[in-house]
Amino acid sequence: MTQRFLLLIFLFSSQSFADDCVPVNLVTEAESPFKKIPVYNQGTHNICYAYSAAQILDWYQMKNGALRRNVHPLWAALQYALVRKRDKLEIGHPKEAMESLRTSLNCDYDAVELAVKSLGSSGRAPSAYTLVDNLKEALQKYCPPEKRTFVMVPEVERLNYRTLKDDSSYEKFLSTKFATAPSPVSISYCANVWRRPDFDGIDTDLLGARDVVRKGCEYHESLVVGQKKIGNSCHFLIRNTWGNLWTSHNRSYACVCKNQETGEMIDDCGPETHGNPKFTVEACWIKGGDLARNIGQITFVK
Repeated sequence: MTQRFLLLIFLFSSQSFADDCVPVNLVTEAESPFKKIPVYNQGTHNICYAYSAAQILDWYQMKNGALRRNVHPLWAALQYALVRKRDKLEIGHPKEAMESLRTSLNCDYDAVELAVKSLGSSGRAPSAYTLVDNLKEALQKYCPPEKRTFVMVPEVERLNYRTLKDDSSYEKFLSTKFATAPSPVSISYCANVWRRPDFDGIDTDLLGARDVVRKGCEYHESLVVGQKKIGNSCHFLIRNTWGNLWTSHNRSYACVCKNQETGEMIDDCGPETHGNPKFTVEACWIKGGDLARNIGQITFVK
């Protein structure tokens, strides 16, 4: 097979994804739940999975009539840990975190915030509240069982290498999902791709399974909340949990920014606004092929 023929196949494949790239932006759309869900900052602790779970559940509930966010990421992490009999909240998966709320009532977001503050929070997660027993004890005071309420948990699905065999399968799935049934999708991926767009973080094992995380991956969980064509490529919109600036990672990317004074959402805001305190970075665009090379798993509401 000649190099020219291989190039033609590659160009055709890339163009087909771009042609299917129906523009969707769940952040800027009218009545978007994300206008009521702030950009979170997980700090230095590994509970990104719980932030994705909480945002998907809040998005789903607000789309079904809820007036505000109600699921605290730490509550989702706590229920995940309790079901699995763990003593720490760190490291998990959004699917199981969401499903764990089916068997427990929910603590109101504000009540969890009060419990967190009682443990000495200063805006970033201290070690104290990533310990299960510490958080449980604080919540007994601020959210006793009689004050807990039901939370609607939809059916959740997770796809990985068993279904999506290669990079193009991940990109195609996301593009089709947003074109046909747009809703937030959580991705487990190598965050190093933000600093190194050429990074290829997922390898295959000896049996051909695409599930080996390469060194330097920085495995992380974020939400995909939109797509659009930029140039000749489909780009996906990523909502992260590194605060509303995260300039060290998104410096060279076009983003969606919010004007703090007017509330106006500005698409394709550049680096000059990323570090400007008058704006918050709500989400950033990344090339579909670069992202797909680094995705290990995808989680979404059926």
